[in-house]
Amino acid sequence: MHFATILATAALAMGVAAEPASNDLPFNVISARIWSSKDCGGDNNNGNLGELTTHRDELNECFKFTDKVKSVSQYEHAKGCKLLLFTDSSCKRGQKTVKDDQCRETSSHFSSYKTAQDDNGLNDG
Repeated sequence: MHFATILATAALAMGVAAEPASNDLPFNVISARIWSSKDCGGDNNNGNLGELTTHRDELNECFKFTDKVKSVSQYEHAKGCKLLLFTDSSCKRGQKTVKDDQCRETSSHFSSYKTAQDDNGLNDG
């Protein structure tokens, strides 16, 4: 019993950090809006295709867009999570990320997406 406590204390002292469990995340981990126009609707809300919300039980799962999505505007994310956008339909090629309040555009269109846990904190802040 004491050995386990000593081992855990030593691991923490060395800077070993545990990745947050997906059950610790809120149910909705990404909230974004998708667009058929390159500029996230511009000033006139052109090409608004609706909301994109991903959930904690969908982490690392690849999903295909049903429309030709040319831009994505993310407005909220759970700490430690990021939305990955891809130009192919199998979440392999043309990977782009998007941050809160950013309009991420592509020259052709995004075909698929997935949500991943970001252990580097790149999408937090």
